[in-house]
Amino acid sequence: MPFLQAGDITTHYDLRGPADAPVVMLSNSIGTGLGIWDAVTNRLVPDFRVLRYDTRGHGLSDAPPGPYTIEGLGADAVALLDALGIDRVHFCGLSLGGMIAQQIAAAAPERLASVVCSDTATRIGTADMWQERARTARESGIETMADAILPRWFAPAFGEREPAALRGYRNMLCRTPAEGYAGACEAIGAADLDNATASIRLPALVIVGDADQATTPADARRLAETIPGARLVEIPNTAHLPCVEDPATFAERLTEFLREVES
Repeated sequence: MPFLQAGDITTHYDLRGPADAPVVMLSNSIGTGLGIWDAVTNRLVPDFRVLRYDTRGHGLSDAPPGPYTIEGLGADAVALLDALGIDRVHFCGLSLGGMIAQQIAAAAPERLASVVCSDTATRIGTADMWQERARTARESGIETMADAILPRWFAPAFGEREPAALRGYRNMLCRTPAEGYAGACEAIGAADLDNATASIRLPALVIVGDADQATTPADARRLAETIPGARLVEIPNTAHLPCVEDPATFAERLTEFLREVES
């Protein structure tokens, strides 16, 4: 398992694929880790070099005390690129990762060849909601919220089709460091990316599960309208984690976009 000192934290990452291929960087959602991209990565690596990492406070990366900020999480991703000697990537982020994608695209556009925002928005929920969730994580633990969170991550058919996988993703959520989860909650709650995202001038793709209740298709349409020239794709019969629920379609739509940008 590779680790690097990137900025002020040790970051767990995975880099695979042809050494001379364009690099696609994948950023996870809150309460998950780089493993959510397994099936998508397997479909990308014949044509792309894929870099995945555990966001600060998640997976095997360091989880220092919060609060975190979207600006800081964006800086973490750029620091990882610097540590790896990678100049420019196609950046694809899901939910929290999609907010990080917007931040980097606005603040450091020279580091990105394109930006892909999946199941995200310029603002998600309310500050009060995220502060309450952060407090609960610290005081009572993430497991007390898990059974309310999972139905928002996945469409009902996923749990019926893959009950063991659903249990595994519940484990992933519950084993996220409480301070890391809380810090990320505070980052999302404080984020207002309306102006930053409107300034993006990169090739952009917005992806959303058509049954996503956390960041809805309406949110995705607003996001796509905010970024000049952005394309919008809805993935049928999926909710907040379409990269897990239907990785084949997710990878197909992503690859189509990336090939067009690279052509």
